[in-house]
Amino acid sequence: MTQFKQKVASAKTESSLGLLAYPVLMAADILLYRATHVPVGEDQQQHLELTRMIATTFNDRFGSNRPGGKEVLPKPFPMLEEDATTLTGAQRKSLSRIMSLRDPTKKMSKSDTSARSRIELTDTPDEIRKKVRKATTDAASGIYYDRQERPGVSNLLDIASAVTGDSVAQLEAQYADYRTGDFKDSVADAVIAKICPIGERIKQYEADQAYIDKVLADGAAQASELAAVTMKDVKEVMGLARSCPLGEAWSDQVIATDDGHNLAPCSNRGVCELDTGTCTCDAGFTGASCERRDCGYVSGAVTACPGEIACSGYGTCRGPPTYDCICNEGFTGGDCNERLCPKGRSWFDRPIDTTDTAHSLVECSNAGECDRTKGDCICLAGFTGAACNLLCPNDCSGHGTCYTMEQLAKRAVLNGETMAWTYGAVPNKKETWDYDMVQGCLCSPGWEGHDCSLRSCPTGDDPMTLRQQNEVQLLVCKGSSGFFTLKFRDAATPQLLFNIPAASLATQLGALTTIGKVSVTYSTDTNGVLGSPACNPAGSNTMRIQFLTNFGNLPPLRWILDGALTLTISVDGFGGSVQGTKEEAVCSNRGICNHLTGVCRCAYGFSSSDGTGGEGDRGDCGYMEPLYLTSAAQQANAV
Repeated sequence: MTQFKQKVASAKTESSLGLLAYPVLMAADILLYRATHVPVGEDQQQHLELTRMIATTFNDRFGSNRPGGKEVLPKPFPMLEEDATTLTGAQRKSLSRIMSLRDPTKKMSKSDTSARSRIELTDTPDEIRKKVRKATTDAASGIYYDRQERPGVSNLLDIASAVTGDSVAQLEAQYADYRTGDFKDSVADAVIAKICPIGERIKQYEADQAYIDKVLADGAAQASELAAVTMKDVKEVMGLARSCPLGEAWSDQVIATDDGHNLAPCSNRGVCELDTGTCTCDAGFTGASCERRDCGYVSGAVTACPGEIACSGYGTCRGPPTYDCICNEGFTGGDCNERLCPKGRSWFDRPIDTTDTAHSLVECSNAGECDRTKGDCICLAGFTGAACNLLCPNDCSGHGTCYTMEQLAKRAVLNGETMAWTYGAVPNKKETWDYDMVQGCLCSPGWEGHDCSLRSCPTGDDPMTLRQQNEVQLLVCKGSSGFFTLKFRDAATPQLLFNIPAASLATQLGALTTIGKVSVTYSTDTNGVLGSPACNPAGSNTMRIQFLTNFGNLPPLRWILDGALTLTISVDGFGGSVQGTKEEAVCSNRGICNHLTGVCRCAYGFSSSDGTGGEGDRGDCGYMEPLYLTSAAQQANAV
């Protein structure tokens, strides 16, 4: 790490443990609480890369031991200052990078020796005003943003943007004609309005130590709860999870083995302490010869059933000679003091008979741990349902709906069209046993990824791939009365009269949410005379429909007829049609999608297009800017 080397070089004495341990401790905090996005400055990026490397190494080594997926520790993504340029309001304020008031080329830091370089949350209004007034600026006239030439003024604009929520562009317009002194006073007022109420609250909290202690205790409890889940998962995949010894059972709650033995945790004559993996045996029982500690050895006369009252009141004592309990429905354990958990088809199991039947009913579906005090399943990450019998990734992050594989098959989409496939429709088909268990996310518009956690970016045609064509489909309608409805990618027009002219048909198609811009021409509109009907008795009119902003090889238009009409269609190059060859590529293949914001970061020389090669607001990087068009670089890169 370059930062580590710099710190070592500048140290007057030997490097401290804090310097050596800090990157690892930072990684531990991030991974322990399974953070997915971490706001960091540029100087912290290497620490986050170390965190990602640790997560990747751990997942690669132990992930295969985890049911349901390999990622035990999520790899965190950095949220850098440059990402803030695409955000607004509270999102951007949380990522603003503020520089020193004394040296605006360095970030504002508490480690700076000069107190005038920074604004403290507990500063008084007078202190804030003095610091802002003495902030380093320049002698140029006017207020405008320029990090290179005017870092001081730019820093004050960033500060004003952070505390007001207004964009820098808005503030530039507001302060354009201000003198520097007046500008500083206005910034100071905005900072005071934002910071001083926070300072007052800090002082109130500092005066109430009991409240601070309570907040810290509550926070520690919540953090401990989150950390416990992570540590449980980590221990399980590493093979460190605790279990109690199995012994020959004294009652019916048993595990049958191939050699005829009936085994149960603590021989059903004790309570399994999962935290330690040890048995607390009932009176009169110990481990055989004090070796197995499985409560399977009778150390004295047995004269009563276990429990403070016989079978804890949740079962029937069978009396001599075994004095074991027959537990009521829903209860288990040697003394019937433990609750059973809901059962589901086992996710992970071995065949249980000669026909290789698997996936029998087991507690928590073998994808969770039973809380015997409540009878509730504590499911492994990714599993849900009362019996951990459902699998849905991260609850679709709040941006989609979980459906079973059976339901998803009916909603499957191919090239924009719902296919209505089936999965699990044949009863008792072993290949589709999980039809109502495995779930997937159907993401809301604008979201994607297996768990709908990624914002989608605009798509468009790659302007660097030349000699490509728009999709053209040809329709011929025969008849002199009636209506027809056109459908494209599950969206449908209203009923259209048989004699609808080309311009009106283009309007109706363009109004569909699945279609952008289209061009419609009729072969019978000749010599400048427009208004021919779409359908005629001879079927002599060809409706030529060109898709201008939907790219690629598109699905054919479909129709519903009402009346004495017939329709035929030509697509994919047949009958004079044209198969679309343009791309529908993310960011037009000329930018990088920021899935945090859903905004394309375009490469040099490219910006947002209108879908037809011109400049527009699609946000797709499909417009080739004049400075790049016809340049040597463009000629060299063109395909």
